[in-house]
Amino acid sequence: MSSIDQTETLEVTSTFFRPAVGIAFTCATLAALAFTSSELSVAKPVSSAMNMASGKQSNKAGCANFYGSRYEEFPDTKSFQVCADSLINKVSLDRKGLHGDSENHGISYVETGYSTWVSLFSEDDYKGESIILLPLTKTWLWETKMENGQPWNDHVFSVIVEHKATTGIFSVKGNQTPGPSCSILYASNPLWVPYTTGIELCADPDLDKSPTFSYDDIKGQGFTLEDFGGGVSYIVNGKETSSTANSGKHFDGEYSIKIGKGQAKELSSVDMKENKKWGDNVKSIKLTYY
Repeated sequence: MSSIDQTETLEVTSTFFRPAVGIAFTCATLAALAFTSSELSVAKPVSSAMNMASGKQSNKAGCANFYGSRYEEFPDTKSFQVCADSLINKVSLDRKGLHGDSENHGISYVETGYSTWVSLFSEDDYKGESIILLPLTKTWLWETKMENGQPWNDHVFSVIVEHKATTGIFSVKGNQTPGPSCSILYASNPLWVPYTTGIELCADPDLDKSPTFSYDDIKGQGFTLEDFGGGVSYIVNGKETSSTANSGKHFDGEYSIKIGKGQAKELSSVDMKENKKWGDNVKSIKLTYY
């Protein structure tokens, strides 16, 4: 096929998610949507369609586009678009030859629309290693590395697409690059402790230029800051984000520390007050976008 007007449809499962732990989406005015890489608790599925085509798909709000190659270089590459909250397993990908075991290889390029979150999994049924793609991004999977150093290219075997939340709280492991409008809070410096854990906080700058994540906001999605090695010792900001950490659970504490746009801060050696360091004493945080 050479035109995206020549399309077929492939049925996928569309549903809302609600798990106890793992990656979680949260917003004060929106229902929480969440899942883990090993277990999903799903509502009754509804019918949805995955539009198959070739070449570039239109970048729509609430949709995600998946490609076998970069359409800028290969205009007739295989592609499909999903515009609903959907679970896409290996069987669905296999039907159109877009997973890593297929003859034509798998997903290499992903484009997300406004308010659309995509999670890619290295195994079928939403298991194995996972990566989260934020709204309004283009991700070339050859340049995106897995934990073993291999690129994600052709290693996607199941996918979750979410169109709901504009604010996110995600579980992360190891040294990761935060999204442009995100900050990662780590238990330890990931440059020193490669497999440290933490959480990534993200928001939509078009909706809130200075979102605050309170202790209760984070706890409400199944996390507490003490879960990660006793507390937060390292913060790294995305390239469009600065942050202010606070000693109070509702950003009401006496002490604050600022980390600049795109900067990182090792907190275990920074004084909060006399005889007390900032390490393990962050209780809430505010992100700021320019």
